[in-house]
Amino acid sequence: IIFFFHCSDLEATLLLLPFDYVQKLLSLLIEYLDRFQSPELCVKCAVFLIKIHHGVLTSSHQYLNLVEQLRTRCMQTVDRLRVKFVEIKSMNFRCICFRIMSDLISRV
Repeated sequence: IIFFFHCSDLEATLLLLPFDYVQKLLSLLIEYLDRFQSPELCVKCAVFLIKIHHGVLTSSHQYLNLVEQLRTRCMQTVDRLRVKFVEIKSMNFRCICFRIMSDLISRV
């Protein structure tokens, strides 16, 4: 459902979400993070929802486990994204080096 919103409307839409739906959405975000589906969007939504509902989520023992699971999943996801970014950056560097070497060899 969250994938159909424009980024500019996302926070405004999440602000209007009733709290019982927030709990369900946070549980779904854990599943999406486990599957690495739209990880950037999931982390952004999770962080925003926890920020605006921090008082309720941390005052109730019922939600502490959910918040802890989200914290763990978000940290793991950010680490995976960093690794992917470094891999992509490294591949780009290798491609550039290969092109330079190919150009040098073709000139000889």
